[in-house]
Amino acid sequence: MRLTGLVLLLLSSLVACTSVTAHRLIPAASPGPLRVGKVTARLDADSIPADALPDARNYGTDAVLHGAVTDRLLKDGLYDASSPVTLNLTVTGFRLRSMAVVTWAGSVSGRDHLFVHAALLDGNGETVWNEAVNASSMRGSIIFRSESGRLENLARTTAGRVARDLRQR
Repeated sequence: MRLTGLVLLLLSSLVACTSVTAHRLIPAASPGPLRVGKVTARLDADSIPADALPDARNYGTDAVLHGAVTDRLLKDGLYDASSPVTLNLTVTGFRLRSMAVVTWAGSVSGRDHLFVHAALLDGNGETVWNEAVNASSMRGSIIFRSESGRLENLARTTAGRVARDLRQR
């Protein structure tokens, strides 16, 4: 009985974990954050696996990511519509488990992933900051059971990382 309780505790902690990694590709060109005036988001059909691309399109992954990043930039005071600076977001990888798989298989069904390339362009179109961000999560079943809820969680996690790194640049 005691071993069963320990196993259940361990499995529940795995189901609720989320991880994010970021890799800066170009060093920061200037100290302090730039205010972003425009955010764009798109899917990279050449980078996303062919079996995942239809789902990425159907769930509106680029629109969900755009909304999450824009909301986070507004919240953190990093958005200024009059700024000529553009933040381009490109979804380069995507995996979202179906609700049925998450419900039946739980944590053994793997992880949801969202890989994003973020590039900050100054008013002249020059790249001044570049970063690759990976957000993944094993959440499912009871927490964020629906695909849209899990996608929004990945997008918010990615948005938080991008905003944090913009402040630090």
